[in-house]
Order: sequence, then structure tokens, then C-alpha cells
Amino acid sequence: MKFAHVFEEALLKGEYPQEWLESAISYRQLKKCIRRVKEELRGLGLDQETVKHLWQQVGTNKGSRRPSLAENNMTLSAARPFLNW
Repeated sequence: MKFAHVFEEALLKGEYPQEWLESAISYRQLKKCIRRVKEELRGLGLDQETVKHLWQQVGTNKGSRRPSLAENNMTLSAARPFLNW
């Protein structure tokens, strides 16, 4: 059985504390959101390797200020938001 089905069944059976049930995220909606983020990043020219490289930089800069987008020679556009609920 796939994780989404197991997760939904567990939620319906009440196997978790009530406050967890109230805060539970729909696994299907989460997957859709992640897919949209991936598409948006690709649309901005940020392929998997570029994102991985940038993420590693963030991990090595703990405690120091994060580099700006300009310092990474990157720009973002707010012309098309990726999360349209």
C-alpha cells in the first residue's frame, strides 16, 4: 500500500493525538505543492544541480549571513506566483 493511503487511513482511525489530526497536511496536496515549486524553480532556470549547490552553500554558512540573490548572480520574478489556491 502506498504511503498516502496508509497515512490517510491512520488519520481516519484516530491513531494520532487530536492536535496532530487538526494540523495534518494532506499528503496529496503537499505533493502537488512540491511539484509546483519544482516547476517554478525550473522555470527560473534553477535546475536540480544549481539548487543543490545553493543549498550546500546555505549549509556551510551557518551563523553567517546568507548571500543575496545578486551575490549568487540570480534574479527572481514575481510576475507569476506559483501557489494559486
